[in-house]
Amino acid sequence: MTTKAQSPENRLHLIVLGGLLVALIAATFRRFFPFFHDDSFITLRYARNLAETGELVWNPGGAAIEGYTSLLHVLVVSVGIALGADPMVAIQAVNIAGFILLFGALWACLRALESSGFARIAALAVLASQALIAWVWGGLEGGIAAAFVAFGSLYVIRAATAETPLRYGYLASFAFGLAYLTRPEMALANFAAGLGFLVFSQHSFRERLAGFFAIGSVSVLIVALHLTFRVFTYGEWVPLTYHAKVGLDASLRLANGMQYLINSLPVAPVLLLAPIVAIFGARSVKPAHPGLGIAASMLAVQTAVLIWLGGDHMPQGRMLIPLLPAGAILLATAVDRLDANATKLVAVVALACSAVLLFVLPPGKPDPAAQIGSAAGTYLNETFEEPITIAAATAGSTPFFATKHRFIDTLGLNDPTIARRENVPIRTPWQKKPGHGKGDGAYVIAQKPDVIILGPAEGVPADRASEWFLTGLELSENPDFLACYEETRATIPETGLPVRGAGIYDDLLIFIYYRRTCD
Repeated sequence: MTTKAQSPENRLHLIVLGGLLVALIAATFRRFFPFFHDDSFITLRYARNLAETGELVWNPGGAAIEGYTSLLHVLVVSVGIALGADPMVAIQAVNIAGFILLFGALWACLRALESSGFARIAALAVLASQALIAWVWGGLEGGIAAAFVAFGSLYVIRAATAETPLRYGYLASFAFGLAYLTRPEMALANFAAGLGFLVFSQHSFRERLAGFFAIGSVSVLIVALHLTFRVFTYGEWVPLTYHAKVGLDASLRLANGMQYLINSLPVAPVLLLAPIVAIFGARSVKPAHPGLGIAASMLAVQTAVLIWLGGDHMPQGRMLIPLLPAGAILLATAVDRLDANATKLVAVVALACSAVLLFVLPPGKPDPAAQIGSAAGTYLNETFEEPITIAAATAGSTPFFATKHRFIDTLGLNDPTIARRENVPIRTPWQKKPGHGKGDGAYVIAQKPDVIILGPAEGVPADRASEWFLTGLELSENPDFLACYEETRATIPETGLPVRGAGIYDDLLIFIYYRRTCD
């Protein structure tokens, strides 16, 4: 007998909605193609140095520091660069591969859940999230982390219903270990998945306990090996980015994190839709699949971690991307507890939200810091023939394009002294943004850099330093800076990023920097 879900009418609806989903994904890829972020050039600087010199360093020949976000991302991209690929093309190709892996993992999850066709459409709407696709082009690692989290979730779901859960538990642990190497906070997503298995799986308590430890076994070993590498290589238990971003007042960080979550949900609407549908589905008499509890546990823990970390200063909801697998699984399992008409309605709403927001929200565009910094870095590389030391807050594009020069990262993301500074005064508006709170003018001036750039990538005069970052403000008040540095202005072409075409400015760019005159 033909069921309603298998009726010709429903099959036609599924084909139409599936076609709309594919078209929506393609439109989102097209709309966000111009986007590329400055911080991606930090990853590329490490990857290029590793590919060309064999050293995992920010400054060639400099001290080993961990200023990158994702070890696995750096390693994989460096392979592409070593094989001759353009660095920007290499990093985007790796991210496209991550998107494909995420799709495969989510599809396998939905099959394991035995989701209905409309539940699958609703869940796969996460693939059209602007956050996910923007950062495929934007250059950072969120999509790859999400793919590994999705694979880990898949094996936890299978372990929850399999007769012998341990094998799937070990596979899940390996996937979560790779997710940790991509983004360290994914270790907590791993714990949340294991906790969800322990509470919601269909096995005896003894089997659940054994499965819980299996889900954490391989990943704990990977974490231990990575921490050993970190301590012996860098002398640190945590990366510099932790000190630079988290080492600020907790109340400010939590307020930033909550605001970031609220502001970013429009670029990942499934993360808002999934809990709403789950609440309505809770009244259903249909039994819940263990995957619902596992996904809810993961989404709750990952959201709490995001808020505790303080969110992010970058656009397009980068920090939400690793939450997408849990949101998709929660939505799929919750939708299947509703009646047939409601299930179809949720699938339509999921696609409609993504479609409307795609054209209501601004399109992707080149990050100004990346585009201006690329021009500034190219100018510095051509103007100063011999290697010099440059202090700048733009840690991505300017150092990447000024290939032969040494840099001091005045925000501390790539400088241990600035990153570890304690009791930092909050004196400028930008310090309230995650990743921009640290600075140390006295330390920078003591290094006697040959060139100092105050403020943004194009630089500002000293009397405007208070509008930007702490290091610049403290330098503008330092007698040694005022005595030993001379303002220099250069008119340079704002060339734009190599694969992004037109620049931000119609005319030439005024680049302001300070050149050392003493000694």
